[in-house]
Amino acid sequence: MRIAMANALLPSTQQAGVPLQAHRLANNLVRRGHDVTMFTMSPSAPDCRYRVRTFPFIRPVHVQVYPFSQAAHLALTDFRGFDVIHCHGDNYLLWRWPSQVRTFHGSAKDEAKNARTIRRKAFYQVIIPLEALGARVARYNVAVSEATRRSISCIDEVVPNGVDLTQFRPGQKSAVPSILFVGGLQGRKRGSLLVTLFMTHIRQHVPQAELWVVSPDSVEGEGIVSFGRVSDDVLARLFRKAWVFASPSSYEGFGVPYIEAMAAGTAVVATANAGALEVLQCGKYGIVSDDEKFGENIVMLLERENARQRLAEGGLRRAAVYDWDAVCASYERIYQRVRVAPNKVQNSGSD
Repeated sequence: MRIAMANALLPSTQQAGVPLQAHRLANNLVRRGHDVTMFTMSPSAPDCRYRVRTFPFIRPVHVQVYPFSQAAHLALTDFRGFDVIHCHGDNYLLWRWPSQVRTFHGSAKDEAKNARTIRRKAFYQVIIPLEALGARVARYNVAVSEATRRSISCIDEVVPNGVDLTQFRPGQKSAVPSILFVGGLQGRKRGSLLVTLFMTHIRQHVPQAELWVVSPDSVEGEGIVSFGRVSDDVLARLFRKAWVFASPSSYEGFGVPYIEAMAAGTAVVATANAGALEVLQCGKYGIVSDDEKFGENIVMLLERENARQRLAEGGLRRAAVYDWDAVCASYERIYQRVRVAPNKVQNSGSD
């Protein structure tokens, strides 16, 4: 099948959840025999298996301008020759093209509610009506979680995000107790909270413990190892070696690192956001904690091997639900449902 996929950013520009998921989905669809072209404002990533069409992007421009620029470029693009268009955002101007799927990786309403700055809150307030318009434009709307479905009307189906079970897999744990964090120190990921708990509480109870921070933000401190941005292979290795994955995020539309940790056989401690409650099934496959007991729960897991092993075993079973082949098969069924005859264009009297 000839698939036009669209996401404003790719991992070459931003190592974050939606760019990584769009990139990995496109790669896996190509692996399964499809012809995929990504329409984006980013250059091609080194491991792209799909074709990339990069729209012009004048720099320096604040990153929050990209949804509007991407939408304008998409509206001017001729998608004839493709069987289906799959947008991960910014499709609200694509009225002409009926064979369209839209995936929502979270909701602007929830992002605005959990924004930490006035500027970011205002940005998502602008996106809320555009998100609703995008849902109306698409022929079929997908949410990555039930939590996202509850926040956005017109969702037709939930298809979760995916994880590569051959890359994220169990392995030998580190010699010293280790905690892995992935994300920003500020904003909704709240890495700074974990850093504070590590220095003031966790190290007092487990002096040999190390905190491994994968983040664009630099951090220093005794026992803290700052990795910066890393490749997927390095990230998978860190998940394999870590004793515990800790995420104090205030909001996740899904929470890909949870399934990456579970696939790697690593126990998860998360705060009670919508994505964590759903993916971890309210604590069945990981500890869902409030802020006050977050550090205590990490210490408990570091000190109790049996508790870590129990969560690791359950997490491996849970992670199998998110295998990329299952995710791709769901999208292939959806594509067959929405595809239309080649070159059919709505409300268009000319080429």
